[in-house]
Parts: sequence; structure tokens; C-alpha cells
Amino acid sequence: MGNMKWIYSMIMDGSYDRFRQLYIKCVLTDSTSFNFEGKTYVKSFAKSVVKYVDNNNLLEKYTDSTIKNYNENKKEPITY
Repeated sequence: MGNMKWIYSMIMDGSYDRFRQLYIKCVLTDSTSFNFEGKTYVKSFAKSVVKYVDNNNLLEKYTDSTIKNYNENKKEPITY
């Protein structure tokens, strides 16, 4: 899975917050890596992911987009 798709899926399934917390713990404990969902991530890679998501407000954008799509689909009756 590509990194952008992986980041998007983390945001959509709610696991990004856990990833971010583990990254912060890694920084505070001066570790070089951490485990997340069965994989080991080095601090430098995790830093770039967290920085990218936070600087571009992706968490908010994806959440707003999902809510908007849900509301639009809710308005239209389903016909079979």
C-alpha cells in the first residue's frame, strides 16, 4: 500500500491518533523506533508522517469530507 493511501486509511479508521501518540512517546523517551500495528517505524519516518498530516490539516479535511459526503448521500433516497 502506498504511503498516501496508508495515511488516509489511518485517518479514516481512527488509528492515526494512536500512531501520533506512539511517535510522541518515542521522541520523549529518546527511542529510535516504535511498533505500530505489527510493524516497526523509525522516528524520522514517523516524524515526516505526523508533520505532513498536521501541517496540512488532513485529519480535519478528511473528517469534514466524510461528513459532507454522508450528509449528501443521506438526502437522496435510495432507489433500487
